[in-house]
Amino acid sequence: MALTQITSDVISSNAISATMIANGSITSAHVANNTITSTHIVSVSNTAITGNIISSQITSVANTQLTGVINSNQLVTSAQYMGFKNRIINGAMVIDQRNAATAVTVNNTAVVTLDRWLVEDGLTTGILSAQQVSDAPFGFINSLKVTASTGSGAIGAGEYAVITQLIEGNNVADLAWGSASAISVTVSFWVKATTTGNYSCTLYNNGASRINPQSYTINVAGTWEQKTITFTGDTTGTWLTNNGRGIVVNFYIALGTTYQSSSGWNALSKYGVSGTTNGLVTTGNTFQITGVQLEAGTQATSFDFRDFSRELIMCQRYYAKSYDYGTIPGSSNIGNGRVGYYAADTNTTCYAKLPINMRVAPTLTVYSTYDGASGYAREGGTTTNKVVTPLGTGETSVLYALLGTATATNFYYTHYTVSAEL
Repeated sequence: MALTQITSDVISSNAISATMIANGSITSAHVANNTITSTHIVSVSNTAITGNIISSQITSVANTQLTGVINSNQLVTSAQYMGFKNRIINGAMVIDQRNAATAVTVNNTAVVTLDRWLVEDGLTTGILSAQQVSDAPFGFINSLKVTASTGSGAIGAGEYAVITQLIEGNNVADLAWGSASAISVTVSFWVKATTTGNYSCTLYNNGASRINPQSYTINVAGTWEQKTITFTGDTTGTWLTNNGRGIVVNFYIALGTTYQSSSGWNALSKYGVSGTTNGLVTTGNTFQITGVQLEAGTQATSFDFRDFSRELIMCQRYYAKSYDYGTIPGSSNIGNGRVGYYAADTNTTCYAKLPINMRVAPTLTVYSTYDGASGYAREGGTTTNKVVTPLGTGETSVLYALLGTATATNFYYTHYTVSAEL
């Protein structure tokens, strides 16, 4: 006798319960796609769901509560690091101790603009201006803007313009570059430019014996776009893991053909990908960047925002000042935060404790609080400056003095800056 197919209309509601079904007897192969919806499921309380659930399998978790204990081994993480995930310091361009958002000129030289960010002009005719601005994509408040004060025109084969951050080796030691265990990294950032086209982002080591240029495209002029680039960890070469230059990160705004080649690791002084755009051809052209993140792994994750004070402290390892945060060093008639000391005779010494251990013993510059002249102290109650002599610097303090130039029983006032940039 032929068997009649048993369908759902033959079986009365609730006739079969879970206790009648042996564990593991029904698998996904027995269930047609999309035949079970949320209306068929009464409850999954106290039910173990094994395997990985990815976002494409979940329609919505709105108004859904997860109760009980979720162990770390039940979560698939999207990043390998928590805490100091972003190895870039001041990636959101919020710290500007030197210039307080005023523009600085960059002409055939390299200038530290915002904290930790270097802008270098290797152009024959182009002159650049760089500053912190408040134009930024959603979620950010600042960006670094480079403007062609004088357009470069067509550039020569050996010319370039670049934005750089030098990452200390201590901060990337765990990446194990130069070994078989080298970890890949992902660089993500927001960019906006006048000129569309292909640009180059490049990583290289101290001494530039290992270089990896990668290309990205700016698609729409004058529009913030987010870019993501993954760099394979370098298994060869020498990568510093001390307080020297660990990884150099370059964003080229213009690059001559001498330095262009294919993407990937090389040792041939090729810093950009063939066809890199010159974004500074015409006077007034601009290039802006913010939200820069370099993290371990092959996926870009959300930007690692740090509170302002922590970001400032991280920057002060490389540059610090006695001035109030918003005061440009060398400003005149500045008394706030000044360092004062008393002269018992014609010789007097000043000791200043630095806000944080610096990368190395820094370069010290002393300023008069009267007119901002470097190398001088203001004599109290007068407009007279007296020569200051640096006596020594350390990672935690500096010492300077008036040697034979002080007036006994008078006070002297100074400000200072200290720099330990890579």
